[in-house]
Amino acid sequence: MCKIGEIAKDVLSLVKGIINLVANVAEIKILRKQYMNGLKVS
Repeated sequence: MCKIGEIAKDVLSLVKGIINLVANVAEIKILRKQYMNGLKVS
């Protein structure tokens, strides 16, 4: 039983890490798009 709980915790933290990574990449893309649009305007 303990083993399953430990594995579940590891999987959960891994999933959280992946979600954070995806969120960061999405944010960077949005910021870059805004930056490029800003360059076009000026």
